[in-house]
Amino acid sequence: MMKSFVLFFVLLGLLVSCNQEDGLSYNHMIVSLATVEQVSGNTFLLRLDNDTVLDPLVNDASSFVPVNAQRVMINYTILSKNIVPNSPYNYKIRLNDLTNVLTKTITPFSTATNNSIGNDPIDVTGCWIGSHYVNVTFTYYGSSENHLISLVKLTSGGATADSTVYLELRHNAYRDFSTNVNQGVISFDIRSLQKSNSAPVKIMLTAKGTNGVVKVYSLIYKYMV
Repeated sequence: MMKSFVLFFVLLGLLVSCNQEDGLSYNHMIVSLATVEQVSGNTFLLRLDNDTVLDPLVNDASSFVPVNAQRVMINYTILSKNIVPNSPYNYKIRLNDLTNVLTKTITPFSTATNNSIGNDPIDVTGCWIGSHYVNVTFTYYGSSENHLISLVKLTSGGATADSTVYLELRHNAYRDFSTNVNQGVISFDIRSLQKSNSAPVKIMLTAKGTNGVVKVYSLIYKYMV
C-alpha cells in the first residue's frame, strides 16, 4: 500500500541519462535509481541499473537502514573512481540524499484476488526495465489515503508462439476521494520470469488510464542466470 512516496519525483526525467556511466560527473549531483546491496550491518553498496557499483564513502543519509535488494532513489556526487582490479565497487561517492522506492514482486492472477487488487484507473507516465526490475512512474487521483498498486501476471491470453508474458498494472483506490493528483514510482522484481536457458523474456504490460484508454508497453527482459 502506498501514498505519494518519492522526494525526487520532479527529477525523474534525469533517471535514464543518469544511469549511463558516461553521464557520471565529479562536479555535479546525480539522481538515479539503484538497488541496495547490504554488506553487513549498516554497511552497503548501491548498484545502478547499468551495473555500476557505488560505495558511499560519505553518507549524508545516515538515518537510512539498508535492506538487501531494496530499490532506492539516490542523490549523489562522485568523489573518486576505483582503479583497483576486481574491486567490488566502481566509484566512491558522497550520498547526498536517499529515499526508498516501493519494491514488490509480481502477483499471480486468480479469481480469489481479482477484487482485492482492484481495477481503478492509473496513469502511467513512464515504464522501463532496469536491472531485474520493471520500473513504473505513475499518477492517480486520491486524497491522503493509502492505495494499492500491483503488477499482475495474467494466466489468460498469454499462450503465444514467442512465449510473451502478459502483465497488468492494477490499482485499488479503496473508494478514496479524487481530490488530488498523486504521483510516485514503483519497482517490481521480475526475476521470477527468468528461463533456465537465459533467453530474453518478452513482456507485454498494460494499464488502464483515467481516460479509459488502455496503454500497452512492450518490454524485453535480458539477463544472465
